[in-house]
Amino acid sequence: MNTVLVERYPVLGGVCLNVGCIPSKALLHVAAVMDEAKHLSEHGIAFGEPKVDLDALRAWKEKAVGKLTGDSRAWLERAR
Repeated sequence: MNTVLVERYPVLGGVCLNVGCIPSKALLHVAAVMDEAKHLSEHGIAFGEPKVDLDALRAWKEKAVGKLTGDSRAWLERAR
């Protein structure tokens, strides 16, 4: 039996891995950590205001996405 895989994006992974779920969850994780740090002041631990480096944040998100899409590609290569 043969299977055809059709991918919309140049990198294997579909909408979820490339532009949807995973990139969103990575950024939501950062927001949650920032919020948790802010609320620690209620327990006697205070941090300064966060400074967001958007380029570094995007690079980190892309690295996470790249790891997962690379793993998907490697899995498919082994399945041949």
